[in-house]
Amino acid sequence: MDIKETKEMSNTIGRFLSYLQSTGLHSTEKFILKGKISFFILFIAVLEIIVATAFCWKQWDINVRVTALENLNMAIGILDIAIESQLMREKIESQLELISSGVYLYNLALDGIKVSIFKEKENYVRGLETKIISLTEIIETSMHWFFIGYFMSSFCGIIVYLFNQDLNALTLPIVFYNPFSHSPSVPFVDFKEYCIVLSIELWYFYVSYKVTLSMGGFLFLSVDNVIREIKLFQMNLHELNLNFNAVETGDKYSPQDYERFDKFKPVFRKICEHHQRIFRKVKMLNEGIDFIVICYNPYICFQLCLAIFCIMKVDFLFKIKYGFAFITVLVIAFKYCELGQELENEGEKLRMSLYNSSWAGKPSWFGRSLLIMMIQSHRIPRIEAFRIITLNRINLRLFIGELSGVRSNKEGNSVHRNSFSNDIRRSILAVLHHPSIFPEE
Repeated sequence: MDIKETKEMSNTIGRFLSYLQSTGLHSTEKFILKGKISFFILFIAVLEIIVATAFCWKQWDINVRVTALENLNMAIGILDIAIESQLMREKIESQLELISSGVYLYNLALDGIKVSIFKEKENYVRGLETKIISLTEIIETSMHWFFIGYFMSSFCGIIVYLFNQDLNALTLPIVFYNPFSHSPSVPFVDFKEYCIVLSIELWYFYVSYKVTLSMGGFLFLSVDNVIREIKLFQMNLHELNLNFNAVETGDKYSPQDYERFDKFKPVFRKICEHHQRIFRKVKMLNEGIDFIVICYNPYICFQLCLAIFCIMKVDFLFKIKYGFAFITVLVIAFKYCELGQELENEGEKLRMSLYNSSWAGKPSWFGRSLLIMMIQSHRIPRIEAFRIITLNRINLRLFIGELSGVRSNKEGNSVHRNSFSNDIRRSILAVLHHPSIFPEE
């Protein structure tokens, strides 16, 4: 039997799905006008930032240049989610099917088996479900503060403007190019025009916030569903071994009398089905999230590098803004990589639980099926994006290593790593201080 998700889990899934549906980017209908408009606006935002950068780079100071680079990085990341939602609907459907599926929980007592730990398994699964719901709430809060950080400088600029009526104090979360403005560094002529542009950008951030939350929620819930399935498999296998031990220690059969194990054939068949179910879910997981993983690895790395640069180089208000951004993105990056590592850890435990099963003195039908499962489990379940990026602690170590640009020593030999992030930081520094990033005509 499958155990269905609790009301709390159903509400959590429904909440993240409603975030995506509120933007119109995902719907049961193939065409929805609201979704097409949202996708068009997200696409135009990327082009608008590129155009603004092309025409205004020379006039901008370092603070605005930093904002432009960060805006472009974020806009491309948001567009990636929109592309998946609009043009790769099968990936969203795969994730929804996965997170809505139950786990393979059954009660051996109903089959007349004496030793049953059904209540323990049920309580354990419910506890894991409560844990992931709490984790999604933490991620939701982190994303909430991440987007608030984008408005810190704008909010402070409005306060300064109200005191001294200086348009130069007004800033926008996203760089904006107005061809009719007399100054590219100040793309509005009065406070009213600023409010109009700000309201448009607020809507853009609303859509961005919703699609980012839905992507993060689907990612964590999908991986957790597979992890819960693997942990439950280990308990089901342990339960079978307890019954084997009870038979071997409590009866008077001869060691070669395998008929005493025949009553466990239906139970072991469920174990085999459960094992196949796990690997089908791992395949569904990778098919559902590979595009987002391959897109967000460079996004997170660039965001962290840019935030560190800004904390060291720009003015106080930007230090506050990017301090918020750095802490938030670092927390998300840690949880993001740790989730993949937990899946690998549970996959290794699954493999070891099969190796540690008591196979001696068991009938041939048990040994043959156990051997097949052991061979299949040799490839540990993990999150792999097109077999290019694997989501685990090694990935997190690369993030941190790229940020620190450290020298490493291995086996007594000093090895200097020309870190990729060193190149990123040098490129950021050169671009921000260069008068033009575009070729002269």
